[in-house]
Amino acid sequence: MALELPDLVKGACLAAIAPGGLLPITGVFAAIGAGVVLRWYYDILSPMKVGDAREPGRTLLQWGMVTGLAVLFILLLRAMAGGLLVPPADDLGPALRVVLGLDGAAFTLRHAVRLLIRIMRPPAQPKTTIIPELDFRTPIEGSDGAPLPEPVKLETQVQEVPRNARGDVIGLACGLVMLWAGLHGWNMHSLCLLKLPG
Repeated sequence: MALELPDLVKGACLAAIAPGGLLPITGVFAAIGAGVVLRWYYDILSPMKVGDAREPGRTLLQWGMVTGLAVLFILLLRAMAGGLLVPPADDLGPALRVVLGLDGAAFTLRHAVRLLIRIMRPPAQPKTTIIPELDFRTPIEGSDGAPLPEPVKLETQVQEVPRNARGDVIGLACGLVMLWAGLHGWNMHSLCLLKLPG
């Protein structure tokens, strides 16, 4: 037998977004999507191999840009809320759902392609570097008059930077979560995130 809730708590909201809270959330996720698109454009203008040692610098630049865009979008939404183009702050739920879906699609596509490149690219072969002798001196004889043995050439293994796919796995997981929220999210016409049945 199903648990019957008292009439007093039926349909009660357990977790709600504060009034006006949809506005900064929408601005932040819009900035994240814009950051991904701009990063894609930058990567097309200046191509770089997946796993390149310079990629963390580009990622840092991307998230710094997202921070600035988030502030800009929040200020714009606040100034335009309730006008002709932007609904009031508490009615931004449907717009947030669209933004989440687009962000999720962009994240999922980008990181799925990067993971596929990592899987399909053959592993790098280790390279052997021989350090030549640079000795122009006259050979020195030992104490017994015999020449000293030839110096041994040194060999070292130069390995490629390990291809760490952890960031792409996290990005793909975040993209799938955002895509799910955009497609099957909560009732975004309401500020309530979690409600009791009834």
